[in-house]
Amino acid sequence: MSIVLDALTHMSKLDRLNYGVYKEISSYIGNGILEAGCGNGNLTSHLVDKKMVVAVDNNPLMLDAFEKRYGSNERVRAIKASLDDLPKKDLLNLKLDTVICLNTLEHIKDDIEVLSNFNYILSKGHLILLVPVFQKLYCPLDKAAGHYRRYQLKEISEKVESCGFEVPKKMSFNLFGILGWIVNGKILKKERLSNKLLSIFNFFLPFLNFLEKLVGPPFGLSRILIRRKAS
Repeated sequence: MSIVLDALTHMSKLDRLNYGVYKEISSYIGNGILEAGCGNGNLTSHLVDKKMVVAVDNNPLMLDAFEKRYGSNERVRAIKASLDDLPKKDLLNLKLDTVICLNTLEHIKDDIEVLSNFNYILSKGHLILLVPVFQKLYCPLDKAAGHYRRYQLKEISEKVESCGFEVPKKMSFNLFGILGWIVNGKILKKERLSNKLLSIFNFFLPFLNFLEKLVGPPFGLSRILIRRKAS
């Protein structure tokens, strides 16, 4: 098993974190979804009641794991492709109304090309992004994960808007994850968070989420952007 696949397999156990993200975005999700960068399907479990989920990834190991989980579901189909080289015309014909791209855009060098592809594919509806933010937090954890960048808040907003999306909503996410990222990535120079540490974080998430709701949050380790295709 590759290091990346092993990490995502463990991330699938962070059910509280995954569900927290889903709760934040669920009211904007339609019935025809492109899941861009599906990995091994951690989010997909919350989407299987939709009319159609087209899951895209360019890693064959990820797609093998994905097929084992969802291959028997007729509403879910998987495509091997890079997000900067999508079968755009075929996807356009599906009349999709939602593109979900979580923790993926930072892995792609030409992110403008990817955002432009999303705009082309969507017949209407929303683009839902989750990206890591604050370039000063970039550390060995990011490098080992294959991140080209962490985004500045103004930067990601301007890039998305330049590709034809309007701004109905944006929010910070995972305020308390910043401390762990600084300690483990910036100070200790680790390339990966331990399974034990992730499990402890998952256990305390309900309490941390409660505190996060109380304070805003004013900033976080990640940024969620929900954008509507401009008319």
